[in-house]
Amino acid sequence: MCIRHRLSSASFHTQHSATAAAAAKKQETEGFNVLTLPKQHPEWCKFLEQLTDFFSLLLWGGAVLCFVGYGLKREKDHLYLGSVLAGVVLATGIFGYFQERKSSNLMDSFKNMMPTMVKVVRDGEVSNMNAKELVRGDIIRLKGGDKVPA
Repeated sequence: MCIRHRLSSASFHTQHSATAAAAAKKQETEGFNVLTLPKQHPEWCKFLEQLTDFFSLLLWGGAVLCFVGYGLKREKDHLYLGSVLAGVVLATGIFGYFQERKSSNLMDSFKNMMPTMVKVVRDGEVSNMNAKELVRGDIIRLKGGDKVPA
C-alpha cells in the first residue's frame, strides 16, 4: 500500500485523528499554537547593553586611563589614543545594536508567516480552523504552496 493511499484513506483519519474533547483538554494545558515572544527591552537599554559588554568595558577603561594620562602630562598622544578607543567602542556598539535590531525584526516577521486558517482532521472529519487553535497530535491537510503551521 503506498503512503498516499494510506494517508488519504478514511480509516486512517478516523482511527488516528484527535477528538474535539481531547483537543480542548490539550489546549487548556498547553495553550494556543502561537509563538511567544521574549520580554522586550526598551531600545535605549539594548543600545546601552552593546556599549557595556566585557570587551567594551575594557576599552572604555583604557580610554579613561588615556584621558587621565592626558590630564596629568598634557601629551597629545594620550588624547588621541583615548579618543580612538572611545570612537571604536561607540562604532562597534552602534554596529552591534543595528545587527541585533535586524535579527529582532526578523524574529518578529516569523509570526507573520503563520497561516491563519488550516484544514484539520478532528473526529474523523476535515474542517477549516484557525491555526492558533491547533494542538499537538492534530492531523492537518496540506496542498502544494500551503504555509505549514508549526
